[in-house]
Amino acid sequence: MKKIVTKENLEMQCKDYQENLGTFANRELVGIFRRKVMCAYFGVNGTQSQMMSF
Repeated sequence: MKKIVTKENLEMQCKDYQENLGTFANRELVGIFRRKVMCAYFGVNGTQSQMMSF
């Protein structure tokens, strides 16, 4: 993965994402699933975006 995604490309993607969709805010737990060899955490992430004026 490191060979595919360069630092500059990742920074550009993060900046674009944050400008359009905002940043992550709160995280709400949905559930935890356990099996013999693993467990999984499922949550919902909220986002924070700047108010747009028209």
